[in-house]
Amino acid sequence: NAETNLTSYKGAERLRLEGQQLFIDYGNSVSQSALTGRFLETALGCSGTSRNWNTVLKLVEFFNEA
Repeated sequence: NAETNLTSYKGAERLRLEGQQLFIDYGNSVSQSALTGRFLETALGCSGTSRNWNTVLKLVEFFNEA
């Protein structure tokens, strides 16, 4: 279970899994985080991609205008 795998992580980041989306608040620094793509893909059992919140907002705006 992906949620169980993620709850075993004991870092400073805040995680929220909603359906197929995982929201991560890295707090201070993404580059200093142990939550790497490899760790997340292994914990979730799938491949994925990430976007920062500003990019997500720009994509929503773009698709709402289309």
